[in-house]
Amino acid sequence: MSTSPSKDRAEALLRVGMIGFGMIFDEIYRPFFEAVAECPVWIPEFGRCDVILAAAASRTGRRAETYRQQAPPKVASFQSFHRPEAVSQLLAACTRLPTAV
Repeated sequence: MSTSPSKDRAEALLRVGMIGFGMIFDEIYRPFFEAVAECPVWIPEFGRCDVILAAAASRTGRRAETYRQQAPPKVASFQSFHRPEAVSQLLAACTRLPTAV
C-alpha cells in the first residue's frame, strides 16, 4: 500500500465545535487547532482531512472573543455563541457547509 496521497481520494473536512472555552481548551485543544491549521491530519488509508474550529459555545463568550483576536488567521474565523441557545447555534454552525476553508 502506498503512503502517498492518492489523486482519486476526496479531501475531507471536519468542522469541530467546542463547548466551554476554559483551561482545558487553552492547554489541549488550542495547540491542536493551531497545529492542524498549518498541517492537516493525514492517514494513509483515508487521506487528508482538514480540521477546523467552526464554533464555540460558552457562558459569556469573553474568552472565545479574546482568543479570536490573538489566534492565527486560519483559526480565528470560528463563530462564538453564548447565552441559553448557544449549544443549538453551535450545532447548526458545525453542520453548515463552509464557503471556504
